[in-house]
Amino acid sequence: VGIVGEHLYGGGPLPYPLAREKGKDYWETEISDFKNMDPGMNNGIKYALQIHRCLAVAGMNAYHYWWLVPGGNKNDNEALTDAMGRPTKRMYCLGNYSKFIRPGFVRVEVTAPPGKDPWVSAYVDRPSGGFVVVAVNTLEEPVTQVFRLAGMDPGAVTPWLTDDEHDLEKQTGLRALGGKFTYAIPARSVVSFTGQVSSFGPTATPTPPGMGPSVSQASCLVDDFEKGAKTNLRGGTWG
Repeated sequence: VGIVGEHLYGGGPLPYPLAREKGKDYWETEISDFKNMDPGMNNGIKYALQIHRCLAVAGMNAYHYWWLVPGGNKNDNEALTDAMGRPTKRMYCLGNYSKFIRPGFVRVEVTAPPGKDPWVSAYVDRPSGGFVVVAVNTLEEPVTQVFRLAGMDPGAVTPWLTDDEHDLEKQTGLRALGGKFTYAIPARSVVSFTGQVSSFGPTATPTPPGMGPSVSQASCLVDDFEKGAKTNLRGGTWG
């Protein structure tokens, strides 16, 4: 077994210590939403928190949403777009992670008060010097947060905002003096902070094997299970 996968239809993501112990990747491989159409930010926040819990709490290496466009029932909430092909807020909130956290990035430790907004996770790519910090604010009011990037001094940080009024939109850049910057995270929003550093200090330590994306860029999923076929895309068969 190279990858341990799970679906999230039955509830929230849970850690799987055996996968980490054995050095196996742990993926969320399918999730969708069977409720009535909700293209708004409430649903976006729901999925942003789910992604945060998958990656930062359960220690998963990948998150996969199931459908891009609606299937048989055009009025349900399963896809990332609505029946007219317009992106939902959950698509943009997914993008706050997937646009910036690319293959090769690893998650690094974040120290934050437990059970309190904003919900923050952070990721780095040592070869390129890139970093991403994603913050989710579920509250009805803004939260002013101080960020300290231990062992990193990027100088400049770019926020990307998704909320009721913005769709993964680039905001005015920030100065990170000594690796520290402050930002007022808008109410009910997801913000990605991106930047580059010339080197990572010793405190910017990747999480252990099984907790960061260790699968190479050549890896892929080889079946589209919703068709019900027993033949996968490489010509093999499932039982």
